[in-house]
Amino acid sequence: MEQLQVLVRRWKAVIGILDKFHALKGETYTPSGSLFYEIRHLALEMNNEHHCPRASKAILERILELAASPEEKNLVKADQKA
Repeated sequence: MEQLQVLVRRWKAVIGILDKFHALKGETYTPSGSLFYEIRHLALEMNNEHHCPRASKAILERILELAASPEEKNLVKADQKA
């Protein structure tokens, strides 16, 4: 769990800068979006397959802070409700 939090912090620091750069150019930076969806998938898997709801909740809370688009934020909020 700690390693995942470190990964997300690094994502915010490094990929976030690249996201902003590409957003200014009107582009979407695919690696950041892919990482978002992979981490989201991990959170769902932690809850559904490994029965770790606390870990899943912590992951979802962290990526909600980093969700770039309204669509991503809505997906995470729906996951949290489920």
